[in-house]
Amino acid sequence: MRHRAPSILAVLLAAASLAVPAAAQAQTAADLGKSLSPVGADPKPNADGSIPAWTGGERELLKWSNANDYPNPYAAEKPLAVITVANLASYQDKLSPGHVALLKKYASYALPLYKTHRSAFFPQAVYDETALNPGRARLVNGGIVGSSGGVPFPIPKNGEEVILNHKFRFMGAAYGQTLTYANVAPNGDASFSKLEYEVLRQHGNPAIKPEARVPNVLSYYLERKLAPAREAGEMVLAHSAISAEPGKPFQSIWIYSPGQRRVRLAPEFAYDTPQRDGMLTSDEVDEFNGGTDRYDWKLLGKRELIVPYHNYAMLQSDAKAADILKPGHVNPSYMRYELHRVWVVEATLKKGASHIYGKRVFYVDEDSWSAVLQEKYDQRGELWRVSETVPIIAPWLGGVFTSTDTFYDLRSGRYFTTLTNDSRPKFKVLNERTADYYSPQNLRNLGTR
Repeated sequence: MRHRAPSILAVLLAAASLAVPAAAQAQTAADLGKSLSPVGADPKPNADGSIPAWTGGERELLKWSNANDYPNPYAAEKPLAVITVANLASYQDKLSPGHVALLKKYASYALPLYKTHRSAFFPQAVYDETALNPGRARLVNGGIVGSSGGVPFPIPKNGEEVILNHKFRFMGAAYGQTLTYANVAPNGDASFSKLEYEVLRQHGNPAIKPEARVPNVLSYYLERKLAPAREAGEMVLAHSAISAEPGKPFQSIWIYSPGQRRVRLAPEFAYDTPQRDGMLTSDEVDEFNGGTDRYDWKLLGKRELIVPYHNYAMLQSDAKAADILKPGHVNPSYMRYELHRVWVVEATLKKGASHIYGKRVFYVDEDSWSAVLQEKYDQRGELWRVSETVPIIAPWLGGVFTSTDTFYDLRSGRYFTTLTNDSRPKFKVLNERTADYYSPQNLRNLGTR
């Protein structure tokens, strides 16, 4: 089944509905925390009130500070509607092309639409840093300079700034988690892999003074594979750069092999290097995390869109893989969708550049700067893959985190998703970690423990 790019008329109509108001374009740093939220969102409700005002986020969720629990603050709420292919026409103006394609492909696919909660909030340090960024943060070599934390471009002028706001958004300073991944065949059969990972972020980390940070390192990532048995014990270490340096990759990767008991520098894992059995590319982990240099980035404005949000039901301990994983898609009963305002960014592959995706469209939540949806087109302009990543409030990290992500291949019928509930009691806050812990020299020591 082929899904072609929208017609010229559809593109023009969409562009008209996505235009950025002139007043928004004229906003300045003085508007942060006033006519804009402290991170640059429009705090006002929409015209009919279906998107409420942002009034500081739902900070009362901080009472749930136990990293071993995912309480559902909205458990008593019922869907306002369930969107299916049968009633698609009534909601199509609030749906992304990717969700429309999934609804048309699978009769069993649905989007349970709930009341919107603008729950997002961040630590005060994030707001303070964000207020300083207008005028000091600059785009350089696919990254940023001049910012030591917060949202680099709270009043974005172009699509590249929006996608870097997503990449640099605050999701905690130092943390770890155990994840189970499911690669699901069209008939619903799944193969599983399990790993534990941890992250230390330098940008925006209040525990590390800017002058004490390792230059040009955004974050450190360490992964230990737990299953399947043939991969158990293998470790991966990644250093991610803040901006590209001549002759150096955006990510440096080292791999520890338990069989050989040695560490080796890996070839570049970047751009469209296949990941997770070929179901996604290196630069679409977390929707986008790589270099921006192979695409031309266009900001299409803001749009009111039905997007995944607050899927706490999928995180509960009684949510079993067999109940969640269905042929073609995740069980809609474990998902939650809300109407939010999102920035829309179109990335078109530059002439002469190489990538399996000729065009990508990102939808970035205005309150959290999380890319919640993405559509990926092939070189012929046909819609190929759709992915969604779900924001939640993680009080133990001080604000917004992402719970699960799912990558759908419209051609093969396969999909790939995370099963965070399997690891629910094993989330860790790791404020004691330092950069030295994540050195290639220490990787072998960690592997032999």
